[in-house]
This record gives sequence, structure tokens and C-alpha cells, in this order.
Amino acid sequence: MSIAANEARAQAVDADAGGVRRRQLLLFSVVAAALLVALALWLGAGGGGKTPTVTGVDAQLAGPDTAEEAWTRRSEARIGTIEARLREMETDARRLGAENERLREKLALDAADARSVIDRQAAMIEDLERRVSEGLAPNAALGNVPAFPGAPVDPGQGPDGAFPLPEPPSQLIETFELDEPSSDAPAIEAWKPLSTWLPAGSHAEAVVLSGVDASAGISSQGDPRPVLLRLIGPAWTAAAGGSALSADVAGCTVTGAAHGDLSSEKVYARLRTLTCAGPEPGSVIETEVAGFIAGSGKTGVRGPVVSREGALVQKAFLAGLVSGAGQGAAQAFQPQAVATGANTAAVANTGLMDIGRAGLGASAASAGQKVADYLIRRAEQYQPVIQLRSGTRVSVVFLEGARLDGGLLGDRGNTGESE
Repeated sequence: MSIAANEARAQAVDADAGGVRRRQLLLFSVVAAALLVALALWLGAGGGGKTPTVTGVDAQLAGPDTAEEAWTRRSEARIGTIEARLREMETDARRLGAENERLREKLALDAADARSVIDRQAAMIEDLERRVSEGLAPNAALGNVPAFPGAPVDPGQGPDGAFPLPEPPSQLIETFELDEPSSDAPAIEAWKPLSTWLPAGSHAEAVVLSGVDASAGISSQGDPRPVLLRLIGPAWTAAAGGSALSADVAGCTVTGAAHGDLSSEKVYARLRTLTCAGPEPGSVIETEVAGFIAGSGKTGVRGPVVSREGALVQKAFLAGLVSGAGQGAAQAFQPQAVATGANTAAVANTGLMDIGRAGLGASAASAGQKVADYLIRRAEQYQPVIQLRSGTRVSVVFLEGARLDGGLLGDRGNTGESE
């Protein structure tokens, strides 16, 4: 009995719960319907506000013929402008043509007048030449009067030869020929005394007073080094009668600009200025010269080559070895994944010692690479030099002549006047 009572009581409770749910659902439906009706009414009434005033610009859609009519009007306006310009151009062309025709007629008249004047002048010249050749006066108004004493008297002239005229010119136009220089005419002397002139091609012995470490780099010719020489003998030049002539330049100093050449291991120098003692006590004469120095019978002077970049290159090589060893150690002790199955993997070398060794290797690789790069840059800055020591005996060759008396360098005229 107790079980049946419990089941009945449970069914009654379930029935009461179902009724409550139905009443709640009905109430919710009624409230939702009321809200929807209120919203519809509010929207239909315009939101409860006043109807806004419609503002805007009255516009009218273009009809099918409006665009065509506008294009036609613009085209007609453009065509009218073009026709007006064409008419103006035609008017200008006709005016220019008329002016050209008038100028052409005027030029033709001027040319005819010029031809007539030329013809009259030619006739007058022929008449004058004929009269002069016949010995008569060129003025026809004076009659047959002899042009100069001793000429035959025309029958119409008085016996006393009245109305004497000045002597007529033999020709109206005088011609002459230019005289060509004869081959046997004396040539202009161009000799120069050796006392005041240093000839081109002369050479003298010299000694280096101030040596130089000439750079043998690529840009060494653009940045030469100064060098100082002293001439210890005369400058020997052309030979006369089996013996060479000489100019006294002993004791003079010469400045030059030197640069090195690594392929030949020589120092080349261009001469700049020659300084000699002047004629007065305590005076000097400076002269610009052009020339070069030579040693052992060849252009340039051979000297020892000094190269200091070898040690830096060796150190850069050692630093590169350290960098390579560090990279190898870093890669050897890096954590590596090891496959243990089809889809599984394990990480080996994960101990602290292995991590420390990999870090030290990477540090050594980075430091070695930076040191190697620095040493290479330093080695590039060290250019080889060729030494030209002080006291070296060289030969100085002058390529151009120069004055030794302080005259102008550009004076290449005759300096052979008697002294």
C-alpha cells in the first residue's frame, strides 16, 4: 500500500509541475505578443516624433537627347573658333605674300640700277684706260691735251701745250706679288749660351739629400712624396768636336715628387724646381724644370721593398682557425632530436655540460671571426713602400730646356746675343 501511495503522490506532483510550466509559457507568449504589437505601432507612427522636413535639390534626369545636344553645342563653338583662326591666318598669309612681292620687285629694281651703275663705271674705266694708253688727258672736256710733257701733240692743241695736266696714274688698280723667302737667306740663329741656358736632354750626377719611403699602392701616383737632390757635377749635353759640352750646375739643389712601383721595385720621381746660386752674393735663382731621376742606366731607382702586412695576415689566419673550431664545437654539443619510433622522438645532449660547451664554442667562433675581420682591415691599410735612402747617387735627366739667369721660363727665343 505504501508503494502505491507514493507512486500516486509522485504522479500528482508531476501533473502540478506540468501545469505550472504551461501557465508560464502562456504568460511569456502573451507578453511577447504585446511587445511586438507595441513595437509595430511605434514604428508605424514614425517613432513617435514629428515627420522630418524633406530637403534637397530638385534634380531632373537627363533625357536621351540632352548629352548629344550639349556635345553638338560645344563642337559648334570649337569649330567656329577654329574657322575664325583659319581666316586670320589666311589674311596674314595674303598680307605677307603681298609684302614679299613688293620686296621682290624692289630688289629687282635695285639690281637693275646696280647693273646700270656698274656698266657706266666699267665704260668710264675703259675710256680712261684707252686715253691713258694713247697719251691723252682723261678729261674729255679739255680736248686733245697731252697728258704729260713729251707726249705727241694732237692737231687741235696749241703749239705751246696749253692746259698742262698732272701726270696720270699708270694703272687704276695696282697689283703686286708677295716675296717668297729665298733658300739662300740666312736662317734665324737659335743658339743659346750654356752660361745662361740648361739644354733639354742634359744629364748630371746627383746625390739624394732627403730620402723617401715611396708608397707602392694603387693611388700612389696621385699622392707623391717630396724628395730633395743635390747636383754634384756639371750637366753634360750635346757634343762638339768629339767632347761633350757642359753647363755649370754643380751645387744646385733639385726638388721632385716621388712614387713607387711594386712591379719593378723602383722609385720614380718627377723634377719640379731647380735652385742655384745667383750672380750676387747671398742670392739664389729658382727655375721650374721638367725631368726624372735614373739609376743603373734605367729610369727610376731600385730600392728595398718594405711590407709590414705579413704578420697581420698570419694573425688573421690563426683567428680564423679559432673561429672555425668554435663553430664545430658549438654544432657538436647542440641539443639534437633522436627518432625512437614511428611518430616519437627524444632530445639528446641536454645536459648542462653540453649546453656550456656549445655556448663556449659559439662565443669562440664569434670572437675569432671579429678578430680576423679587424686584422684583415688593418692589413689592407698597410701598403708596401720602396725606400730611397739618403746618400744614394742617382742621375738627373732634364727633359726641357730652362733658363739659368732667372729669365722667364716661356722665353724660347734667341738668347745668343753677344756678351
